[in-house]
Amino acid sequence: IFRFQHLHCILSQILYKLNGSIIIFTDTKKGADNLSYFLYSLKFRSCAIHGNKKQFQRQSAIQNFTNGHIPILIATDVASRGLDFPNVNYVINYDLPKNLEDYIHRIGRTGRMGQQGTAISLINETNKPIIRKLYQFFKSQNQQIPPWFDEMYYNELNEEKIKKFTKNNNNNNNYPIYNNKPTYNTNMNML
Repeated sequence: IFRFQHLHCILSQILYKLNGSIIIFTDTKKGADNLSYFLYSLKFRSCAIHGNKKQFQRQSAIQNFTNGHIPILIATDVASRGLDFPNVNYVINYDLPKNLEDYIHRIGRTGRMGQQGTAISLINETNKPIIRKLYQFFKSQNQQIPPWFDEMYYNELNEEKIKKFTKNNNNNNNYPIYNNKPTYNTNMNML
């Protein structure tokens, strides 16, 4: 429960600073509904779409989002492919997807047709399956990587090396540590 309260608090702080149309992605249908109820309690106009909604509910939500009556659409990956939203200002990954392909499809909902857009992802230790690929993707796209994400990436590398080493050496205490951390630019901006 604490994790969700903490994430809800972080998300609400982000939303109070944003203007424009926003798609928030969650992993589960229940998560989308719960987040919609939470945002409603804070007076944010939002709606949720996912596979358990009736077709008319999904169509109504999409129409209200597209015409600007409801600025926040909360969705599972049902909205990451096949639906065209031409003027999405922000995509927020409330739950980070498990693979890079889904991440790319999600963030592709913003910045379409030459428009500018911003993708924001809430990342924590439970996202280990995608951290390495996400980090490498950012590097390949020449994206600025904040120090906390560098640290998370290198910690993940170290944990994996330690697991492999202990498996192969029967708990020998000479752990190999990945020490090629980059030098941080202390002037980096973090969201």
